[in-house]
Amino acid sequence: MTQFSEKKGSDNIKNIIQKVIGTISESNISKQGKIQQVWDKIAQEEGFQAVKLAGMKDNQITVYVDSSARLYAMKLYKNLILSKIKKEMPEIEKIYFKIGKVK
Repeated sequence: MTQFSEKKGSDNIKNIIQKVIGTISESNISKQGKIQQVWDKIAQEEGFQAVKLAGMKDNQITVYVDSSARLYAMKLYKNLILSKIKKEMPEIEKIYFKIGKVK
């Protein structure tokens, strides 16, 4: 009888853990989707070319650019871009630009 109740309890814990992990995963996916939409909107409004949103982690986003010249130009607009992003997603704290693959 003890073995049965332990097994049933472990099944409940297993289900709870799966639900929690699933909820966290869904939350991260929805945040990634939202930041992508916000970035696409800003990039289109500002006419940014050869840039690509790399991702978001710990309320910071990383954007890849194709060259050092574009990196310099994007850094000039960093505060403007960040303020536009914060209007849609206030939890975003920083934006980083890096040279990387944009295609």
